[in-house]
Formats: sequence, structure tokens, C-alpha cells
Amino acid sequence: MKRLLLCCVSLTVLPVPAPARQAPRAELFGGYSYNRIESVSSLEAANTNGWHASLAVNTRIVGFVADFSGHYGETGPTRVSTFSAMFGPRFVYHGKRVAWFAQSLYGVSRIGVGSNGLGSVIGGPSDAAFAFVPGGGGLDIKLGDKVALRVFEIDVVFSRWGDVTQVQSRLSTGIVFRFGKN
Repeated sequence: MKRLLLCCVSLTVLPVPAPARQAPRAELFGGYSYNRIESVSSLEAANTNGWHASLAVNTRIVGFVADFSGHYGETGPTRVSTFSAMFGPRFVYHGKRVAWFAQSLYGVSRIGVGSNGLGSVIGGPSDAAFAFVPGGGGLDIKLGDKVALRVFEIDVVFSRWGDVTQVQSRLSTGIVFRFGKN
């Protein structure tokens, strides 16, 4: 027991050297995104495909991200389109070859449902609602000093349209362009 206590005290008192990782000052991401919409009024669940883009401004650990996505698909004879614009903090761990990140986003989401994807809109005359991602994240693999591959980004987007709660599971992949160093 004394050895365990001595080890714990030693680890908390002695400095532990950690290599300093240079985080890019800004990152621009663009790529493909799959989106599963779990509840859209009385419609069945919809699988949609589209695009996902974000711009992150980083410090060494914490950053701020602006996140945009658009998805398009069908559920039966009905076309569905979604668009979201969200902003929030991002926490990043930059390793030598990989970067893990977790984020929480807040903003607006728009959904269009109809024969042309823009016809009737859930939620009455307003086609936009508050949306948030309580927790999402992903993994980037460094390909070079200025380019990385976003292997995956997973986010669950919640929004409310009148009496209907919409849940979107979003999975994205693509290329990250890195600018500057902190």
C-alpha cells in the first residue's frame, strides 16, 4: 500500500515531459456526407447523401468551428432535403500523425419535404428550427504538412419542428486543408 501511495505522489509531483504539438491555426474541411433522418413528421426514416464543409480556427487545444451541410434523398415517393449551419467549440488532440477531435455545435437546421424537395415544409410557415449537436467528433490522418484525410466525423443532430423531434445521424469523410501554425 505504501508503494502505491508513493507511486501516486511521485506521478503527481514530478513533471512529466510531453512533446509540444503544433496545431494548425485554421482547417478547412470538405467532403461527402451520409445522413440518416430518424423522424420526419409522419414520414418513414430517410437515408440522404450530400456534402459537408467546415472551417475551424484553432488554439493548441480548443478551437471554434463553423459547420455547414446539405443532404438530399427520398423516402418512398417523397423527396427530402436538409441544410444545417452550426457553430461551436472544438477540442482537439494533435498527435504526430493523427488528430482526434470532439465538438459541440449549435445553430439552425432546415428541412424541405415535397415532390421537388422544397414543397411542403415541416413545422408550418417557418422552414428553420434550432439545431444542436451535444457531442460529435472524428479522426484526421496527416497526409502532409498542409493536407489531412478526415477518416470519419460522426455527429448526431437534434432539432424540433413543432411537435416533431428530428434526429439526424451524420457520417462524413473528406479532405482537410491546414493553414498556419499556433
